[in-house]
Parts: sequence; C-alpha cells; structure tokens
Amino acid sequence: MNNVERRLRDQRTLEAMRNNYMGFQGKLAAIARVLGDPIQHHESELYDVMMYDGTPESWEDTFNEFLPTAEWGTRVVSLGHNFDGLSRGYHLEIHLWRPDNRIIVNYKGYTVYTEMNGRLEGYAPFPEWESLIDILYKQAQNRAKDKGISLKEDQEVQQVVEKESFLKKLRMRWGI
Repeated sequence: MNNVERRLRDQRTLEAMRNNYMGFQGKLAAIARVLGDPIQHHESELYDVMMYDGTPESWEDTFNEFLPTAEWGTRVVSLGHNFDGLSRGYHLEIHLWRPDNRIIVNYKGYTVYTEMNGRLEGYAPFPEWESLIDILYKQAQNRAKDKGISLKEDQEVQQVVEKESFLKKLRMRWGI
C-alpha cells in the first residue's frame, strides 16, 4: 500500500468515526440491529447420529431407532443482522456479520462502506446515501425508544473506546 492510499484510508477512517459509522455500536450497526432482521443459523446433530450404510434394511432400522424431534440436537446461532431498505423505498442494504466482525453497506448495488474487525476497508462518502443513514438512524432511535433499548449510552462508550484504540494504533505505528 503506497503513501497516498494510506493517507486516504486514514482520512476516511477519521471521517467515518466523525460520522459515527464505525464499530458495532455505530449508526450503521444500530440501524441493522433495530430495523433489520436477524441472520440465524440452525445447527443440528442429526446427521452425526444417523448412520446409513446403503442397504434398505439399515436405513429402516436407523430411521426407526433414531426418530428426530424438533428440539433434539438443534440450536440456533445468531450470525448478525441484515437491513434491507427496499420495503421503505430506499435502495440501501446494511449487513452486520458477527463471526468475522464485518459491516457492509450497499447503495444501489454498489458497496459504499466496508469495515472488518474495526478496520475500515472501504468508504465512499456521498451525501446521497449518507443522508439516508441519518434518516434511518432517527427511525432506529425512535423504534429503540419504543422498545426500551438504549442506543446512545452504548454508542458513547463504544466511541470513546474506538477513538482511544485508533489513536493508540496511530501512536504505535507512526509515533504521533
């Protein structure tokens, strides 16, 4: 990565932090969590128990012996949240993936924001989609208030932590 790209990444990171987009407590994640739908994965142990050797007799014996039930060997794992703005008339998607700590924002089919593990990977600041984020964030705040969820306190704490860690990285890396 050359110097121009590094400087641009640092500028974009500061701008994203100023706009409160970064992190799982930022505006983007709040919209996905409050207004979006959860992404869930159902894990099952059913196939670990049922052994089938290819003969019809074995299948019948195995099936009759281990008849699965709805609660047997399954669990639901939350992978994140997905917000799709088309139902509200906005061509905007926000994907929040917890396994790899990734936030992706797509606007009109283009990826305009990507963050992975707290590090900004891509950010195209255009007023067109950023104004939608502000509108949706206000809606998320209202919905959270109705549900009794406090977003602001968590965000302020998370912002301070993220700013301190970012400044610490800059000091360690560049001696500032």
